[in-house]
Amino acid sequence: TAIDVLKTRPRYAGCARLTAQTLDLTVSQLPPYVPRHAYSYATLIFVLSAIPEALHPQCMANVASMLGEGGVLLFHDYHSADVRVDLFEAKGQAPQAEGEAGPVYKRGGEDTLAIYFRTEYLRSLFSTLFTVEEVVVRTKQEHNRKTDKRWSRSFVFAKCRVKSRSQVEVAP
Repeated sequence: TAIDVLKTRPRYAGCARLTAQTLDLTVSQLPPYVPRHAYSYATLIFVLSAIPEALHPQCMANVASMLGEGGVLLFHDYHSADVRVDLFEAKGQAPQAEGEAGPVYKRGGEDTLAIYFRTEYLRSLFSTLFTVEEVVVRTKQEHNRKTDKRWSRSFVFAKCRVKSRSQVEVAP
């Protein structure tokens, strides 16, 4: 797993409290083996973009239920201004859907969803259960040396802190 790779680095050698879990965030109730309010951090890296928009609130409720008081959600995913949206359009591929979250495409070959998020949607989604500390768009320049083509990729990053249990009722 990624955690096993991380633990091979000197900085994290012997770190027993570093764990990772793979689970379905879309379920209405997490399995009993998943501890509630036990984690300090949750990272969602290219996770939410592969989940239908209608299930996003349930996913956020599940993440919030696993985080302890003041726990932090770190989020990284596609942004609606990414060059890939233009490439889909250039190929004549229309979005499968256009929701509040942003345009939704199916990626060729693997047939998975790819939502390209609008920052306003993410702020709204996160703010029900989290205090949003930042939602930023970061642009990365890429270069194909063979063709000498250059383009910009856009990704959205967010850092949110779970609200106190007294501020919001989180699903068990």
